Parts: sequence; C-alpha cells; structure tokens
Amino acid sequence: MPANAEVVVEEEAARPSPCCAPGGHGPMQEPDPSSLKGKLEDWSGIPTYVVGQGSAAIIVAHDIFGVRSGRTRQICDDLADALGVIVVAPYFFNGDGCGGLVSGPAVENFMSPLPGSVQRSFLPRFFQALWHLPTWYREFKSTTWEAIAPKLYDNIVPKVKSRGAKKIGLLGYCWGGWFNCHASSSPEFACAVGFHPSPVRVAKNLGDDWKKALDEIACPQMMLNAKEDDAETKPGGIFEEVLSKKPFGAENVITTFDDMRHGWMNRGLLSDPLVARDYEKGMTMAKTFFKKHLEL
Repeated sequence: MPANAEVVVEEEAARPSPCCAPGGHGPMQEPDPSSLKGKLEDWSGIPTYVVGQGSAAIIVAHDIFGVRSGRTRQICDDLADALGVIVVAPYFFNGDGCGGLVSGPAVENFMSPLPGSVQRSFLPRFFQALWHLPTWYREFKSTTWEAIAPKLYDNIVPKVKSRGAKKIGLLGYCWGGWFNCHASSSPEFACAVGFHPSPVRVAKNLGDDWKKALDEIACPQMMLNAKEDDAETKPGGIFEEVLSKKPFGAENVITTFDDMRHGWMNRGLLSDPLVARDYEKGMTMAKTFFKKHLEL
C-alpha cells in the first residue's frame, strides 16, 4: 500500500452513500481480516459472522456497505470479548453490501476509491458506477422491512436462541439504525444501540413510515449521532420526544458527537486523534448500555 494511501482514502471519504448524511465518511476497507476471531457461517442461506458465547447476544445490523464495512467485524469481536456474549452480524443484503458483489463495489469505488485503485482516473470510475447504479438502487429499494423481517424473526433470532441466548440486544450502523427502529417493536429485544443512525433518511428513500415505527419502539434506545446526522434523532428531536414518554423513557441515551462525521465508529480513521477519542468513548457507552439492559 502506498505511504499516502491513508491520506487518499481519508480525503475521498467525504463522499458517502446517498442514504448517509452528507459530509460523512465513505466506504472503508476492512482492516486486517486475518485478525478476526469469529467465523462466517451459513444460517439457512444467510451468511452470518458469528463470534463469542454466553447467555446473551447482540445482533448487528450493518451499514449500506455491508458486514465487511470498515471495523464492523472487529467491533463484533471486541463486544464478544468485553461483554462475554454471542455477537452475530448477518448479511442482510445479497452479496453483503448493497448491490451485491459486482454493482456494490463499482458504486462504492466511485464514492471512495479503495487502496490500490486510487490511480484510476475519474471517468472510468464514473461510467462504471453509472452503469451499475440502477442495480445498486434496486437492491437498496428492495430492502423493505417486509423483506428483512422474515430473515430476522424466522432465521436469525431462533438460531441465536439455540446458542443459549436468553436476552438479545441490537446494534445498528446507519442503515442499521432504520433496522433498529423497526426491530425494537418486538418483545424479543431488550435494547438497541445506534451508531450514527439514519432511520429517517433511509425510511424516506424507501417510502417507509418512520413515525409509525418510532411509535412502536418497545425497548430502551441509545442513539449516538454525528454532527451532520438528522435533527430528528438528535437531542431535542422527535425521537427523544416520543421515546421519553415510553415506560422506559429514563433509560434512553440520545447524544451528538459534535466533532464527528457520520460513519466515524466503523469507518473513521483511528489515526485521527479526535476519531480515536470518540470511537473509544462510543464503545465505552455502548458496552455500559448493553451490560445494563442485557443484565451482564
């Protein structure tokens, strides 16, 4: 990798997915996959990263770039070790990230060239992304809750329970914040943590009724927002207003990391001292929240 690769990726990361908050971090390669502690399993046709064991579990809902987006799987390992729980990260999109194994990378590489491809000129990347964009967008539009829910309730939850989990929490990144909003209506889940959640932005792209989903949330929520995330999910927004009136209103944690760009938890560069600082703060907050509500 060129000595300046990290700088190039950092500069290019200002172009995120269309469903992410403007100005956020773009796609990021997974750092050192060989260090991962879990394994990829086939759960009735759904590839699922699985790590850890225990009497509680965390189901991870990835961002638009998939389970291998940035530090997503490394964070799974960290949570499994630190909390003594099972952590599973299913591939909710076909082929992991949105758009599958061909169209997804083509669009992502235009938004943020990966190391080794940064020398390619703008026009080839642009036309390749333009060619694949309809497939990418169709895939995104097809991920309605009606399509995702059966994967969760008919497959993932029963498998997690069969491994001994008595309590289950949720962790969502960006698109996963929309997932959390819907899944949290179920009594199956004890709590949900959203890293730079985008329930409103994703719902608007899908034509989804996010206000109805918000009203139906039935477990404590932690929402860690970046500076450019939607006002609705920040302190003083409608999410805080509605959730504060729930029986668990005092248990919710909604805050904004004013120095952070959307995507910092799994896609921000830890070589940046501010990102490293707020990444550690976010992880500590999430672990404390899970410990409390999963009764660890």
